[in-house]
Amino acid sequence: MKYLIYAITTIRDAIAYNEHNVLNGKALDRIEKELNILEEIEDTEYTKELFGQFCLDLLELDVALLPTTEKAIRRYGE
Repeated sequence: MKYLIYAITTIRDAIAYNEHNVLNGKALDRIEKELNILEEIEDTEYTKELFGQFCLDLLELDVALLPTTEKAIRRYGE
């Protein structure tokens, strides 16, 4: 269950921290794919490995997962 929550939180953070131009195309498709997986899978079947692969995929698509972007700094301050 904890990795399911981690994935949902990661999606929320990616949307909050990244500008629209980053979250389109392949990045948005990858988030949509993960949401479909989360919807279809039992919470106990979502593993650390699945979550890790999701995070790696987002990082490879240049999606920031930490509040280090200009958007995040404007929104949350330094």
